Amino acid sequence: MPRKKPAPGVKAIPLALSEGDRKLLADELGCWESQLVRRIQETPAGQPVPFTWQELNVLTTHVALESLLSGEKKNVRGLHRLYRRLVLTLSRHGTRAMPGIEEGAPAALRTGVRLAEQERESLIRVAHLPPALRQRLAEIPAGTQFLAFSPLELAQLRRAIEKVLPRAAHPHRKRLQGVLERIGADP
Repeated sequence: MPRKKPAPGVKAIPLALSEGDRKLLADELGCWESQLVRRIQETPAGQPVPFTWQELNVLTTHVALESLLSGEKKNVRGLHRLYRRLVLTLSRHGTRAMPGIEEGAPAALRTGVRLAEQERESLIRVAHLPPALRQRLAEIPAGTQFLAFSPLELAQLRRAIEKVLPRAAHPHRKRLQGVLERIGADP
C-alpha cells in the first residue's frame, strides 16, 4: 500500500523521528490518529516523515494532551521532549503550535468559558492547577467573566477539578461542579 503524501500544492514539512519516537507515537497515539501513525510506520527508518502544517498541528495537540494523561513517567518525559520538538518544527515554518502552554493557542482555536469571580477563587484555592494556569486565573481583573482557554488548558482544568471534587468543601464543590458542567466532559 503506498503511503499517502500531502496533496499537490500543499507544502510538506519533514519531521525526522527516531525509532524510539516512532514507537512512542504508535503506543500512545495509535487510537487517536491512526492515519498519521500509519504514515509514520510506513515511512522507512532514517527518512523524515512528510506532514502538512495541519497534520503537525493535530499531532502536536494529541502529544500535548497524551503527555498530561499518561501515567508512566518514562512516556511523559518522551512525550514532553517530542512536544517541544514539534513546537520547534512548527515555529521554524512560521507557525505556532495549537495547544502549547509556552506558545499559547491562536485565538480561533480557543474556547470561551464563563467563570464568575467566586468560581475562579475556588479554582485557585482548591484545585491543583499548573502554576502558569493558576497565575493566569489570579491575574484576571475583577468583573471579567468570559475567558478563552486552549484545548490543553481545558484538559488541565477538567483534570484538576475531577481530582479535587470528591473532597472539596460545600461552597467550593458546588462552584467547581458548575465549571465542570460548562467546560464539558472529557472527550
